[in-house]
Amino acid sequence: MSATTPEEVDVLFERALNLGDVDALALLYEEDAVFVPLPGQVVQGKNAIRESLKNVIDMGTSLKLEVVRTHIAGDTAVLYNDWSGTARTRDGTDMVLAGKAIEIVRKQPDGSWLFAIDDPYGRG
Repeated sequence: MSATTPEEVDVLFERALNLGDVDALALLYEEDAVFVPLPGQVVQGKNAIRESLKNVIDMGTSLKLEVVRTHIAGDTAVLYNDWSGTARTRDGTDMVLAGKAIEIVRKQPDGSWLFAIDDPYGRG
Protein backbone atom coordinates (compact mmCIF):
# COMPACT_ATOMS: atom_id res chain seq x y z
CA MET A 1 0.00 0.00 0.00
CA SER A 2 1.26 3.49 -0.75
CA ALA A 3 0.62 6.78 1.00
CA THR A 4 -1.93 9.01 -0.73
CA THR A 5 -1.33 11.95 1.65
CA PRO A 6 1.82 13.20 3.37
CA GLU A 7 0.48 12.17 6.79
CA GLU A 8 -0.25 8.66 5.60
CA VAL A 9 3.50 8.04 5.19
CA ASP A 10 3.73 8.10 9.01
CA VAL A 11 0.62 5.92 9.39
CA LEU A 12 2.17 3.30 7.11
CA PHE A 13 5.56 3.63 8.83
CA GLU A 14 4.03 3.01 12.25
CA ARG A 15 2.07 0.01 11.00
CA ALA A 16 5.02 -1.60 9.19
CA LEU A 17 7.44 -1.03 12.07
CA ASN A 18 5.07 -2.46 14.65
CA LEU A 19 4.52 -5.50 12.41
CA GLY A 20 8.28 -5.91 11.97
CA ASP A 21 8.00 -5.58 8.17
CA VAL A 22 11.32 -4.09 7.08
CA ASP A 23 10.48 -4.51 3.38
CA ALA A 24 7.32 -2.40 3.75
CA LEU A 25 9.33 0.22 5.67
CA ALA A 26 11.97 0.46 2.94
CA LEU A 27 9.25 1.04 0.34
CA LEU A 28 8.34 4.29 2.13
CA TYR A 29 11.66 5.93 1.17
CA GLU A 30 12.95 7.48 -2.04
CA GLU A 31 16.02 5.78 -3.55
CA ASP A 32 18.41 8.52 -2.29
CA ALA A 33 16.51 9.37 0.91
CA VAL A 34 18.27 10.35 4.13
CA PHE A 35 17.49 8.81 7.53
CA VAL A 36 18.86 9.76 10.96
CA PRO A 37 18.77 6.55 13.05
CA LEU A 38 20.41 8.28 16.04
CA PRO A 39 21.36 11.90 16.70
CA GLY A 40 24.59 12.60 14.83
CA GLN A 41 24.26 9.52 12.59
CA VAL A 42 23.06 9.79 9.00
CA VAL A 43 22.43 7.04 6.47
CA GLN A 44 21.54 7.62 2.85
CA GLY A 45 19.96 5.42 0.24
CA LYS A 46 17.13 2.93 0.45
CA ASN A 47 19.42 -0.08 1.10
CA ALA A 48 21.29 1.62 3.95
CA ILE A 49 18.01 2.82 5.44
CA ARG A 50 16.58 -0.70 5.21
CA GLU A 51 19.55 -2.10 7.16
CA SER A 52 19.24 0.63 9.78
CA LEU A 53 15.51 -0.03 10.19
CA LYS A 54 16.19 -3.78 10.43
CA ASN A 55 18.30 -3.00 13.50
CA VAL A 56 15.38 -1.03 14.97
CA ILE A 57 13.03 -3.96 14.38
CA ASP A 58 15.55 -6.42 15.83
CA MET A 59 15.36 -4.46 19.10
CA GLY A 60 11.66 -5.29 19.34
CA THR A 61 10.77 -1.64 18.88
CA SER A 62 7.13 -0.58 19.06
CA LEU A 63 6.21 3.01 18.23
CA LYS A 64 3.26 5.38 18.18
CA LEU A 65 3.55 8.38 15.83
CA GLU A 66 1.39 11.47 15.92
CA VAL A 67 1.64 14.06 13.15
CA VAL A 68 1.12 17.39 14.90
CA ARG A 69 1.61 19.71 11.91
CA THR A 70 1.98 19.52 8.13
CA HIS A 71 3.01 22.17 5.63
CA ILE A 72 2.68 21.44 1.91
CA ALA A 73 4.28 23.36 -0.96
CA GLY A 74 3.54 21.76 -4.32
CA ASP A 75 4.94 18.25 -4.35
CA THR A 76 6.89 18.62 -1.07
CA ALA A 77 5.63 18.50 2.49
CA VAL A 78 7.22 18.86 5.89
CA LEU A 79 5.75 16.79 8.71
CA TYR A 80 6.27 17.41 12.40
CA ASN A 81 5.54 14.33 14.44
CA ASP A 82 5.81 13.44 18.08
CA TRP A 83 6.60 9.80 18.68
CA SER A 84 7.00 7.45 21.60
CA GLY A 85 7.49 3.76 22.17
CA THR A 86 9.62 1.03 23.63
CA ALA A 87 12.56 -1.16 22.61
CA ARG A 88 14.70 -3.83 24.25
CA THR A 89 18.35 -3.30 25.08
CA ARG A 90 20.91 -6.05 24.44
CA ASP A 91 20.57 -7.25 28.03
CA GLY A 92 16.80 -7.63 27.59
CA THR A 93 15.77 -4.52 29.52
CA ASP A 94 12.88 -2.50 28.11
CA MET A 95 13.65 1.14 27.44
CA VAL A 96 11.27 4.00 26.77
CA LEU A 97 11.80 6.00 23.59
CA ALA A 98 10.44 9.40 22.57
CA GLY A 99 11.25 12.16 20.17
CA LYS A 100 10.02 15.01 18.02
CA ALA A 101 10.62 14.31 14.35
CA ILE A 102 10.85 16.47 11.30
CA GLU A 103 10.29 14.73 7.99
CA ILE A 104 10.33 15.83 4.37
CA VAL A 105 8.10 13.81 2.06
CA ARG A 106 7.69 14.21 -1.69
CA LYS A 107 4.85 13.39 -4.03
CA GLN A 108 5.93 10.83 -6.60
CA PRO A 109 4.91 10.73 -10.28
CA ASP A 110 2.30 8.04 -9.45
CA GLY A 111 0.70 10.33 -6.83
CA SER A 112 2.07 8.49 -3.78
CA TRP A 113 4.19 10.16 -1.10
CA LEU A 114 7.63 8.96 0.11
CA PHE A 115 10.21 10.08 2.65
CA ALA A 116 13.04 12.20 1.22
CA ILE A 117 14.42 13.04 4.69
CA ASP A 118 13.42 11.34 7.94
CA ASP A 119 14.93 12.77 11.12
CA PRO A 120 13.22 11.30 14.20
CA TYR A 121 15.27 13.62 16.44
CA GLY A 122 15.10 16.78 14.32
CA ARG A 123 13.11 18.83 16.82
CA GLY A 124 14.85 17.71 20.01
